[in-house]
Amino acid sequence: MQNKVLKRNLKWGNWMEKNFVINRQLLGWFFSHDKWLRELLIGSLILMVPIINMFIAYGYWLQIMRNSMRNEDVLPDWTGWKEKFILSIQGMILSFTYSFLCLLVFAGLGLVILLPVSFLSKDAALTGLGVLYFIFCFTISFVVMIAIAHFIKQDNLGAGFDIKAVLNITRRCILKMLLLALTVFACVLGPIILIFIVFVMLAAVFPRPGLENVITVVLYLILIPVILWSNATFHYGLGKIYLDAVGAPPAVNSVPPLLE
Repeated sequence: MQNKVLKRNLKWGNWMEKNFVINRQLLGWFFSHDKWLRELLIGSLILMVPIINMFIAYGYWLQIMRNSMRNEDVLPDWTGWKEKFILSIQGMILSFTYSFLCLLVFAGLGLVILLPVSFLSKDAALTGLGVLYFIFCFTISFVVMIAIAHFIKQDNLGAGFDIKAVLNITRRCILKMLLLALTVFACVLGPIILIFIVFVMLAAVFPRPGLENVITVVLYLILIPVILWSNATFHYGLGKIYLDAVGAPPAVNSVPPLLE
C-alpha cells in the first residue's frame, strides 16, 4: 500500500515538474521572435483604441492559435484587418451562442435543484445558486475555448457547434487548459501586484498632489502590453493543447505539448 502511494506521488511530482518546465518554455515563446518588440508596440497601441481593440486584437490572438495548430510558430503581423475582424466575429458568435444556451440550461437546473431548498432558507438557496453558477461558468469557459479551437482547426464555423466532439476534446484536455490558464495568470498578476506595491510605497514616502493619477497612468501603460502578451501566449498554448488532445503530432521545432 505504501509503495503504491509512493509511486503515485512520484508520478504526480514528475507530471508537475515536466509541465512547469514546458510552461516556462511556452512563456518565453513570444519573445523568441525577432520582431516581437514591434508587434508588441503596435498591438499595445491598437489595444488602446476602443471597439477596434475588441475585434482586431481578438482576431490577432485567434490567428496565433491557428498558426500554433498548423505548427507555424511565428507571430502574425498586424496587417489584414479584414481577416482578423471576420475571425473575431466568428469566435464571438460561438461564445455568445454557447453562453446563451448554457444560461438557459443553468436556469432550468437551478429551478429544479434549488426551488425545494428555497422554501426552507432563501439565503441558503441564493448561496448555493451563486456557487453553482461560478462552477458552471468556470467549466463552460473551457468548453467555449475548445469550441473556438475546433472551429479554427477545421476552418468551419459549424465545427464549433459539434457539441459531441467539443465535449469529448474538452474532457481530454481540461486539466491542461487549467494549468496553462493558472500559469499565465500568475505570471501576469505577480508583476502587477509588485509594481503596485512599489508605487504605493513611493506615494507614502514622497506624497505629491496628483501622484495617484501618475500611478494609474503608469499601471495602465504597463498593463496593456501585458494583456497582449498573456493572451497571445495563452492562445498559442491552447493551440498546442488542442493538437495534443486530438492526437495531432507537433512540429519538431515547436514547443512540446503541455501534457502527456
